[in-house]
Order: sequence, then structure tokens, then C-alpha cells
Amino acid sequence: MKSMHVYLSTVLLLAAAGDGAVAQTTGLAGLEWDELSLAVKAIESASKPDEAMAAYARGCTKNRQSAKLQKAYMRRMLKFGRPDVAYYPAKELTEIDPRDGIAWGVLGYRAAKGKQYVAALPPALKAVTCDADNEPVCRNAAQLVVWYEHGQRSPVSAQVRSLIRRVTSSPDYPKFKAAYSKAKQGLAQLAKDEAKKKKEADAASAEAKQLEQKYEQLRTKLKSVGRSYESERRRLDTLRRDLDRAEDSIRRTTDYRARQSAERRRDTVIRSYRRAQEDARKHLREGKKIRDDMDKAKDEYESKKAHAQRLLREAHAVKEGMPSGFLFQPPAVDGVVTPDATLNPAKAGTPKARPKTGGGSYLAPARPAPTPDAAPTQPLNELVAEAEAADKLSLAKICMDSKDAAMKSKAKALLTEVLTKYPTTKAAGEAKGLLAKLQ
Repeated sequence: MKSMHVYLSTVLLLAAAGDGAVAQTTGLAGLEWDELSLAVKAIESASKPDEAMAAYARGCTKNRQSAKLQKAYMRRMLKFGRPDVAYYPAKELTEIDPRDGIAWGVLGYRAAKGKQYVAALPPALKAVTCDADNEPVCRNAAQLVVWYEHGQRSPVSAQVRSLIRRVTSSPDYPKFKAAYSKAKQGLAQLAKDEAKKKKEADAASAEAKQLEQKYEQLRTKLKSVGRSYESERRRLDTLRRDLDRAEDSIRRTTDYRARQSAERRRDTVIRSYRRAQEDARKHLREGKKIRDDMDKAKDEYESKKAHAQRLLREAHAVKEGMPSGFLFQPPAVDGVVTPDATLNPAKAGTPKARPKTGGGSYLAPARPAPTPDAAPTQPLNELVAEAEAADKLSLAKICMDSKDAAMKSKAKALLTEVLTKYPTTKAAGEAKGLLAKLQ
């Protein structure tokens, strides 16, 4: 009875003290769960990504394997439009709670946005089987399946082929089937458009060939006119010498009859000289016109050739990658799809706040605001790697702050993973120094 009385007294004191008592009685059983619950609530009520990140970091120090914690953080980040940050908790959730369709959907979405379409198939299909009412999840998977079925792709496992048969044939996935049918219709229309563009490209190529032949014909003609012009120039030189001799003969002749004969020869040479001059000018004018026609034919040829090449690229769009009409979206949370904010960066001059956790580390890198002269942004795969590496580095730092040997061991494992899996990221350099301290 005395022990029961002490226990009830303790409970009443805790109830009266509220949160203050919780903060001061860290040795009581169940307190870790209370702090974890507080972290989950803080994530769910966070008004900014950095608030959710800080709460998530606190929760990870208590129980990183909590499905409730990982799910709350993933869903909150999706609502903030940050599927790149939601990727890490989603990956954890697929191991902790393999029936979470949104988590599988995040993995499929990130792989698809990284143009790793074959790798995106398994998680995207798994997401459909777990969350058949999530429209973006169904649409993403349907587009991937249609794309895969359209051509000869990299081989997939028997398990993936079984998933494809399951979702395409079972009546349990009506939203997937509707998206699948729409995607097939879109691809069929695209095939028609491609055939039309291929025909147009062939016609444009034929026209370009004709223009090229016309250019070569004009070039040959210009060479002929050039030879004629040079011949007239040589003739003019000869006539000019004949005229000089005739004039000299006139000056030196004193006999009247001989002088008249020399003047007649001179007049004949002058007439021939003028005709040769006119012929030379004619060849020059003709050559200029041919040169202008050549320039025009060359411009038309290059333009038509570029047009044909563009049509050919468009005609083979599916063979080169995913059809442009197939768009991927993050999974819906509570029926609402929040667009991926990382694909629509803030305008220049409006810098994004970079959420911090303890120790000055970041749970995910913020994207810099683009400027007109900025260098091209990193490819999506590199951004995903940077985000994952930064996440793991931050969690490793949190684990290092703990006095628990298991947490220290976990920190070492996380740092090693950053170095081996993401060696080219910025986080890898810092991870190397931290790992040296733990040795």
C-alpha cells in the first residue's frame, strides 16, 4: 500500500507540473516516448521547413526507428513542397513500415525525376499496391509502365514483371487503370505525331538535298563564268598591247597611205577592246548574280537541314527518353498535391532561408536563388545525392553528441556511408574529418 501511495503521489505531481515536470524527470520510464511524441507534434505543427527539421533532429536522438516520426517528417516535407528532403525519411519508412504507399511513391518520384526510369518502376508499382487511391502515385506508375512497355528497355526482375501484371490486370486499382489507359492513349497519339514528323523530316531532308545540289550547280557555273572572265581579261591585255603598237605606228609613219592603214588597224583594235570590256563586265555581273544565288541557296539549305534534324529529334523523342507529355508529381498528402518547390526556385534577389540544426549543420541543402548570369543548376541526380549526404551527415553529428556507445557506433556507420556512397559531395569532405576523430 505504501508503494502504491508513493506511485500515485508521483503521478499526481507530474500531472500538476505539466511539461515542466517532464523536462525535469529524465530518469522516469516512458519519458523518451513523451519527448518523441512532442517532436512528432512539433513536426506536424511546424510553419516552416527549418522548424520541422529541428524537431526531426530532436526526435532522431530518441528513436530514429520510429515509424510515426519518419512518417510525420516525410508528410510535412511533402506539404512544404520538398520531396528532396522527404526522400530520406521515406527511404527509412520503406524498411520500418513497408506498407506506407506515400513513402514508396516518394522513392519512385525521385528516381523518375532523376531520369532513372527503370529504377523508378519497383517503388512506383509498390506505391500503387499500398495506396491505390493516391492519384499522383497511380499516374506516375502508369506512365512508367506504359513507357517501359513501349520499347525495348533494360530487363527488370521477375518480381517487377509480376507487379506490372498485377496492377494492370487486377480490378483493385481503378485509378491506376484510368491513368494507364490515358497514358497509353497519349503515347499512341505521340506515335502518330512522331510518324507525321518523320514524314515531314524526310520531306525537309529531300528539299535540303535539292538545295544542296542547286548550290553545287551554281558553284560549277560560277567557276565557268570565272574562267570566261579571266579569258576576257587576257584578251584585253592582248588588245591593249595591239593598241599601243598601232598608236606607235601612227606616230612614226610619215607616209599618208601607211598612216591611214595604221589608223584603220587602230580603230579595229579599239572596237575589239570595247567589246572585250563589255564581255568582261557581263561576266562580272553574271558572277555576282550567281554568287548571290549561291548564298541564298546555302542559307536555305542550312535552314532546311536544321529543320529536318529538329523534326527527326522530335520524331524519336520516346526512344531518347520519357515522352515530354508524361509529367511526374510528388505523392498527394491528405488528398492534396504540393508542387515540387525545388523545380521552381525562388526569384533572383529573394534568397531562401537555410534551415539549421544544432552545431550549424543542415538536414538538407537549400538551393541558391538563380541569377541571369548564374551557371546551369546541378543535374537532379547530383542534387539528390547532395541532399541525402547532408541528411546523413547531420544525423551523424547528432549521434556523435550522445554519450551512448551505440550512438557513437551509429555515427561512425553514417559517416562511412557518406564517404563510400557519396564521395563527390560537399558533405563527404566534412565526414572524412569527423570520422578521423572517432577512430
